Amino acid sequence: MNKPLIEIIRDIVLHETDITAGRVWSSNQNQTLPKDKKAFVIIARRSPIVYANNNRTKESDDGLEEHQSINMQENIVISVCSKGQEADLRLPEIMMALASTYAQQIQEKYGFHIANISQATELSFLEETAMLQRYDINIRCLTMYNKTKSIDYYDKYNVNVIYNQ
Repeated sequence: MNKPLIEIIRDIVLHETDITAGRVWSSNQNQTLPKDKKAFVIIARRSPIVYANNNRTKESDDGLEEHQSINMQENIVISVCSKGQEADLRLPEIMMALASTYAQQIQEKYGFHIANISQATELSFLEETAMLQRYDINIRCLTMYNKTKSIDYYDKYNVNVIYNQ
């Protein structure tokens, strides 16, 4: 995958809903909470689980290559928030966006899988003088990352050996 997973999920949410791009952001962006009652969405990556981590060598025309791969379950949290009731209305819309045809096409394009069943937890609380409606949608994505690089032979190392008798 050549694009961060949370950015791919953000693209799916933006494509499948009419929420403006300025109201859907990654957790690593420095944003202030909006003052109005419209919904906003924060997408974060939490605690990935590694299922396989492989390292293999193969011969090629140019010498020896190292092929590394890792398979992970990445836990993504999509927080749907508003100071009004819009978060209640947006929750099912965002959950449906993750199972849309567009989302399936994006999964095929980038080679990952979003679990069909997701869980939403209500985390509403009092924010200053208004109630902040907040739902966290927990989704699991199965991902695989690959990396290939050449390996130097022992005779390619630049090492000085000092030998004293």
